[in-house]
Amino acid sequence: MMMDEVFGEENRLAIINWQKTTVKNNSKHVSETTEYVLVYAKDLELTKTQLLDRSEKANARFGNPDNDPEGRWKQGDLTGNGPEGHKTALYCIQSPFDGALHPPGENRCWAFEKRRMKEWLTSWGSTYVERDLRDGRPRALVIEDAPVSGEMDFSPVTRCCGRRGRTPKRNSGQGHGLSSISGCKAPQSPCSKCTTRGSRLVW
Repeated sequence: MMMDEVFGEENRLAIINWQKTTVKNNSKHVSETTEYVLVYAKDLELTKTQLLDRSEKANARFGNPDNDPEGRWKQGDLTGNGPEGHKTALYCIQSPFDGALHPPGENRCWAFEKRRMKEWLTSWGSTYVERDLRDGRPRALVIEDAPVSGEMDFSPVTRCCGRRGRTPKRNSGQGHGLSSISGCKAPQSPCSKCTTRGSRLVW
């Protein structure tokens, strides 16, 4: 490849598959719909890349209806399709709000790395550890030293602070905002939603 000879294969950043058009029904043989964009650097070690600014349309999806001091946010889904190919992402997560265990849902799997899920959960103030619940699933993410549903000393918590929970860095203005979790921030005074339905994590 000529570009490898000019810049060196080690300085190739990416090969981008760009869809330039849709399928043409009048094609005699194979419809050509894509082009390949080769991205090289003069020196990979000195190269810096950055995210593109989000569009106004994307920013419009963010808001701050609860006056969160951390800024604008949006609610999303932490699960994805394809559980058959992601057997390790079918573990349960213990809610930091009421202690209930939540699997990703039927025909769903967790869409983010377990490490990142653990970081987001820990940001609510509790230490999370992996624990084998003997439920046929991978090791669950549970609060350290806390009982889980089914154990004798388990008792759901129903108090909250009335705020919705989000994952961090949700409106940096660049790239994709991270998904969110719905619930309440901390066990302070109960809010109107939680007094009627209890504090629970909605994935």
